[in-house]
Amino acid sequence: MRRGWIRLSEKSQMRPGNLVFNEAHAMTVKRKPNGETREFVADFLESHPGLTGPEIVGAGEVGGFSRPSIMRDLQALRAVGLASRAKGRYWPGSIQAPGAAVASEVGKVLAILQSNRATEAKLAAAEQLARESSLAPPVSAAVIELLEMVPNQSTAIRFALLAVVQRAVRAAFEGVPEGAGESGGRTSVHYARRAWGAGRNCIDEFLSDRGDAGTMAWNTACLATDHPGIAGDAELIELARRAIAVEADGGVREPSPAIAFLTRATRTERLRDQVRPIVFERLEFAKSGEEKRRILRLVEKLDIGPMKTSNEVARTGPARAPSTS
Repeated sequence: MRRGWIRLSEKSQMRPGNLVFNEAHAMTVKRKPNGETREFVADFLESHPGLTGPEIVGAGEVGGFSRPSIMRDLQALRAVGLASRAKGRYWPGSIQAPGAAVASEVGKVLAILQSNRATEAKLAAAEQLARESSLAPPVSAAVIELLEMVPNQSTAIRFALLAVVQRAVRAAFEGVPEGAGESGGRTSVHYARRAWGAGRNCIDEFLSDRGDAGTMAWNTACLATDHPGIAGDAELIELARRAIAVEADGGVREPSPAIAFLTRATRTERLRDQVRPIVFERLEFAKSGEEKRRILRLVEKLDIGPMKTSNEVARTGPARAPSTS
């Protein structure tokens, strides 16, 4: 780290606010010597990859570097391949192949999580991967190995990697050919099943969370509704049961991703028939008037009444409407 800068905390090392200018070591000249701004920018990118231009400028201005000089040298470093910009964020070196960069980062995080490094170092590595995984879909055997390790990590690390879990599961499902199901027999189907199985374990504890973690967990679960042949009806119904319980207990913040999951899961008549009695059983045994009102709102949003449609009645007979008193 450059002379004149002090680190506030290891945990917040990826945010520009973790650096403050140390006046005891600060240069007092108004104009920085030629090359010093570029040296600062290069050093800062190495220790804080993935920040936006305004974040880099903000950290530099605290140390007396001007915005025009910082942006000029950022462009100069990009021109010679010593810095790269992707999705509004700057990275040291050249990002010629984002997929290769993400794969390399997955390998680094695996090694760090398997090591005896301090929790702070592991968390920093997880946060770094969460940022870089937005550059390219994380798809590899190493990704599956990483997902299988996540549940054994600290809560902070599990939360930090939720974005990686969601991207990995989405990439795995997107690699499945349309129409491939239980009899797909393709490598991509096998990979998707492994990715979903590992990802499902990663999101399980966050499904009842009412904040960002719960939102990401349910958004990940929603991905499985488009591939019931991969997840399986039994697992989708179990997730539906969890979503109903979450909504009955107060729900996730609006717009509720748990309701989004239920809406997508009940698009098919087969799953809709299995979800309906679960909803009305919960309604029948509601413990309070408020819980009953929440479930009735859920019934309205899902558009599932206690009575079957005329077509359903003709096929299977009438359904008994449970008591709501």
